Amino acid sequence: MKVPVLSPRLKKIADSVGTADNIADVGTDHGLLPAYLLVKEMVRHAYASDINEGPLTAAKRTLSSFGVSDKADLILCDGLTDVLRFNPEKIVIAGMGGETIAGILEPLKKTTELSPSLFLQPMSKKEKVRECLYDLGYTIDKELLCGEDDRIYNIIIASRNDGTADSPRKDDVMLYIGDIDRSDEESAELEKEYLSRLLEKTEKRYKGLKASDKSDKGEMEFSYRCLCELKSRIKRIEADEERRII
Repeated sequence: MKVPVLSPRLKKIADSVGTADNIADVGTDHGLLPAYLLVKEMVRHAYASDINEGPLTAAKRTLSSFGVSDKADLILCDGLTDVLRFNPEKIVIAGMGGETIAGILEPLKKTTELSPSLFLQPMSKKEKVRECLYDLGYTIDKELLCGEDDRIYNIIIASRNDGTADSPRKDDVMLYIGDIDRSDEESAELEKEYLSRLLEKTEKRYKGLKASDKSDKGEMEFSYRCLCELKSRIKRIEADEERRII
């Protein structure tokens, strides 16, 4: 059986999902991810949802062309509204802005009976996703990096805290930067570049705040703390690189 060809970003997400009884791909677009997971027999059943008919029509063609349409349900809905009733074991939301993803996850606040694992790949404002997970009572199990073309993507994997472990303290700087899993080879290779790009962005913001007469002092102080943490992490990575050379 032929296997769908995934972009490096989607392949990283698929590998992160691993095996499951069922998964939901929210905002499925062309349905490539669920098709891949089904063809590779990594999952037994998939739910592919989208807010628009067009992507679902494309997903139907994809699933049919790879011979797995009988193992998938297509759901026309907004976010998780009709997805949660199927009680998916794992949920993937990829390729959307961080604020959009945070909004989609809102229904999870209303129920503690469902605790799907989450695989999230925000295109922007990753801090909004991390903060949302914290507010939902979820723990970020790992955060990976993936390179595609000239972009670096964050993949955030989270599970609901069942109360047996202490909830992490809310740290705004950590929410802004994230905690990259260096046990993943690609993530470790990309972390310095990821932090450097974020440092450049944060420095511009800090300079803009300093130059403005109407800057919020709290915002300036937060930006400064982020700059210090970013520089500290980059220095640690560079020190590790020097030790390996020696």
